[in-house]
Amino acid sequence: MPNYIHILWKICPPHLRENIQRDFLKHTAQKIKKDLQKNHKEILEQFKSAQNDRKYQIWEQNSLSIYCYSEDTTEQKLNYIH
Repeated sequence: MPNYIHILWKICPPHLRENIQRDFLKHTAQKIKKDLQKNHKEILEQFKSAQNDRKYQIWEQNSLSIYCYSEDTTEQKLNYIH
């Protein structure tokens, strides 16, 4: 069974969700890969990708992003995460 990471964030103007998500995923994937290369090479092999444009796939492609349009929705999602 895969492990899932849930992240809740607030986007402040003028930033856009697409840019924040892209930059976050890219930055954290690079950090995770470097840590695995240094400390856990055997685990890094589990992230090998069959795609031609990358060697490893840290994050799931097309990860689900849900817009929390109200406090109630945000609270519901936060409760689900917990």
